[in-house]
Amino acid sequence: VRDTFIPLINGSISTCLSTIPLVFSDIAFLPKYFFLIMQVIVLVGFLHGFLFLPSMLLAMDNVAGAKPAEEQPEAPGEVLPSMLTSQPAEQPKETEPKAGEEETAIV
Repeated sequence: VRDTFIPLINGSISTCLSTIPLVFSDIAFLPKYFFLIMQVIVLVGFLHGFLFLPSMLLAMDNVAGAKPAEEQPEAPGEVLPSMLTSQPAEQPKETEPKAGEEETAIV
């Protein structure tokens, strides 16, 4: 919700403001069928994005098959700064074959 509230408000307000000139139209059906319908669509979209969608995502967070907290990957906000740093990524460690195991070559 923290990351989506500002874009939701900006989009809703800008769309509502951009349709205000339709109210002052000389054509009677423009305010009735375009302005009012557009305002209802913006309101429903805002409520969906601010209330319904986050609550559904929260409810589905612990659905069967979800990974336990210790197995979940790190948050996207933590990955991006490490991608932008000049430090090279850690290379996976190669494991030595155990005694008695043979290395098989794929030909």
